[in-house]
Amino acid sequence: MYKQHQVSDSKKLAETKDKAQTTRNRVKKADKSVKRRPTIPYSQLDTILLIGEGDFSFALSLVRAHGIPSSRITATAYDSEPMVYEKYPWATQTISELRQAGVRLLFKVDATKLKSCKELRGQTFTRVAFNFPHAGKGITDQDRNVRTNQELVSSFFASVAPLLALGATNEISRKKKGAPDSEDEEEIESEGELQNKAEAKKGTVLVTLRDSVPYTLWEMPKLAKRPIGDGPPYKQIRSFAFQPEDYPGYAHRRTMGHRGEREIPVLKEGMMDARTWEFELI
Repeated sequence: MYKQHQVSDSKKLAETKDKAQTTRNRVKKADKSVKRRPTIPYSQLDTILLIGEGDFSFALSLVRAHGIPSSRITATAYDSEPMVYEKYPWATQTISELRQAGVRLLFKVDATKLKSCKELRGQTFTRVAFNFPHAGKGITDQDRNVRTNQELVSSFFASVAPLLALGATNEISRKKKGAPDSEDEEEIESEGELQNKAEAKKGTVLVTLRDSVPYTLWEMPKLAKRPIGDGPPYKQIRSFAFQPEDYPGYAHRRTMGHRGEREIPVLKEGMMDARTWEFELI
């Protein structure tokens, strides 16, 4: 009897292991079949203004990887052209390629004083992006640092308002709970796709930040709705995880420039620690 029980128990154990392995295989297969659909807020019909480009790698990615017509992109940098090369020596090739493609590049453009840029006067855009804004003043006190950067973003919101295209309010097609392309259900209510309708829509502002302290302390949605100063209020259209791998060739660089022969990107592919907020004027 004892031997029979041993054989029976061994058989049950083997069957249990087989079932567990089968389950694991099914899960792996399901994981491979469900692919994340990237949220790309730019289309070939947009007129795009990029603010605060560092080495201009984001602009190049829009042209190369997403097929945005070069004539519809204006990329700006806060620094002068010589200073860009000093901070990011490898940018010479990027800028050369962008110019050959026909992308308009502007230097010494202050995000908080866009009206003083004569090249932008009289123009409007459907998408204005400010990726990883930062005052870059090296303030060590966290409260002062947060306040300084909130003032920067608020001034940008006020400055960019006249450059936003006029039109109807943007409508969001919300994701359904449990949809295959959703990564984390807790963000479903804030994510979504802008409905592509024929009528003209209001231009939107996209701000991307690290999704960690101290950047979360900037409280972007509240700051847009109630900006510091006399700027107009904005409302949030949506927010979504920013994935660097969705923009091949792009690497967010530090405001202060490189710290060696080749600076290590602040954001690496596969890191889900950044978020984009999209706003329109109320």
